[in-house]
Amino acid sequence: MESSVPSESKHNPVVLKYLAAILLYLGSAGIGLEMALWQQFAPLIWPPAGLGLALVLLGGYRYLPVIFLGAALVRLFEGGACRTPFSSGLGTPFLPGSPG
Repeated sequence: MESSVPSESKHNPVVLKYLAAILLYLGSAGIGLEMALWQQFAPLIWPPAGLGLALVLLGGYRYLPVIFLGAALVRLFEGGACRTPFSSGLGTPFLPGSPG
């Protein structure tokens, strides 16, 4: 006789993709910030921008909240004021779709 209890070990693959994307965004931001520390200026190359563009092109607009959360976390971790991470995060998802 088989049990009808669903297995709880299955994870939602969408959540795992979003979590992986956020971690990649934070990792690439760390690399970008390290480049800025070498020059004592803002980095000329910002890797999260390219990652955000790739996420939107490959995964669609459903990755915009991931970009928002990643940008807000980067600003929060680098010591922004309380409202700075969210204002920065609100503008960042629109950059991949904006015309040059």
